[in-house]
Amino acid sequence: MLTKLMAVGTRVGATGCPLLVDCAAAFECRVSNAMDAGAATFFLGEVVGFEASDVTEVMTSSYFRRHMPGDKKRIYEARLAAAMEYLAPLARTVNPTQVWPGPTAEP
Repeated sequence: MLTKLMAVGTRVGATGCPLLVDCAAAFECRVSNAMDAGAATFFLGEVVGFEASDVTEVMTSSYFRRHMPGDKKRIYEARLAAAMEYLAPLARTVNPTQVWPGPTAEP
């Protein structure tokens, strides 16, 4: 098992991957497609297992912002505003009727 996970509770899932024991939800996936995006690789996964726990509060954006120290919150909000300004013109070019056709077969 990875050294990073040695300090937290895990169990082995159906695919052999370690799954966190103490979490709000666990999704176990098999990779269906890997897409090279230049600086990153995106993976499309088929969900083969899911479990939810009784955790009542998760670290959503709202939770994150409520608990952020004031100095960090000012930096976060300034960066968020800059990102929104940059992305606004790009969002106007998105075609919401275009549907991804799914993974393509290997040649």
